[in-house]
Formats: sequence, structure tokens, C-alpha cells
Amino acid sequence: MDQENQKLQVKKSRLRTWIITASGSRYGAWLLYFIAFIESAFFPIPPDFLMIPMIVAKPSSWKKLALWTTIFSVLGAFLGYLIGAVFFETIGKWIVETYNLQDEMMTVGGFYENNAFLSLVFAGFTPLPFKVFTVAAGIFKINLLTLFIAGVVGRGLRFFVVGYISQIGGSKAFWDYLKNIKKTTFVAFGLLTAFLLYWFLFK
Repeated sequence: MDQENQKLQVKKSRLRTWIITASGSRYGAWLLYFIAFIESAFFPIPPDFLMIPMIVAKPSSWKKLALWTTIFSVLGAFLGYLIGAVFFETIGKWIVETYNLQDEMMTVGGFYENNAFLSLVFAGFTPLPFKVFTVAAGIFKINLLTLFIAGVVGRGLRFFVVGYISQIGGSKAFWDYLKNIKKTTFVAFGLLTAFLLYWFLFK
């Protein structure tokens, strides 16, 4: 299992490098939107890795890139929902097994029982794997309007904050983001867990 995880990490690192390199091409914006779409359903690399260097290279584009990245990411959330609701026995199980997300999927189900909307908003805003939440939304039959509104709020906040920081901070903000993203993931997951425990026990 460790060897499989290492191979997966190597593949993700190579893919991440290629994505960052591709950000300077003439099709960089469309590649960004496509990645935002599929990342919400099954892709392992978040669109930030493409969006940030594009904004660093052209700061005036940050609002447009953040807006369209949000739109395509929310559309991708519905693809994730469809996978969970209709195609889980085929595509969904492959996603869960490929990225070893079995435990995370059960945990998300518990979050949804407490507060689906806040769980989706938090997942959309933080570096937590949004695809886990969208596929799980289909499995647990979360209301589609809840998915849409929470996706717009969470993803919108995420990409506009990242875009704003990138356009004022330049390359330093970019590298600081890459360096701290895993640490942020663990902190965000801990905060989400603590909040939902509080909500369940005291509300």
C-alpha cells in the first residue's frame, strides 16, 4: 500500500508540474476551467496550482479567472453528485479506491447528518478534497439547491481569496501557498471536525 501511495504521489507531482508549466500557454485559461470542473468530481490536482501562476503573470486578470474558475468548479460539483447518486458502483468506487478515500467518505457522511450546507461551504473554501464531498452528496442524496448555494459560497470565497492574495503578493504568495497547503488542510479539517462536534452536541 505504501508503494502504491508513493507511486500516486510521484504521478501527482509530475502532473502538478505539467499543469503549472501549461499555465503560460495560449490555452491556459481553458485548461484552468476544465481542471476546476473535473477536480470537483474526481481529479486530484486543485485548480489553484494553475490559477495562481496565471494571476502572478497577469494580475489584472484575477477577477475574471476567479469568477470562471468558481463557475466551472460548481458545475463540476454536479458531476460529482451524479457520480455518487447514479454511477457509484462503477466510477464512484474507482475514485474512492484509487485515492484511498474510504474513511473520508464515511466521515463526510457523518458531517452531512449534522449540517450538510456548512460542511459543503467549508469543504469548498478549504483545501479539503472537494470531490469527496460532492460524490458523497450524491450518495447521501443531499438537496441539489443546498449543493449549488454552498458550492457558490465556498468555491467563490476560496478562489476570490486566492486570486486576490496572488495579485497583490506576486510569486512569493504563490510559493508560500504551495508550501503551506498541506498544513492548511489538516488545520481546516480539524476546525471542521470541532465545529460539527460542537453543533451536534450543543445545538
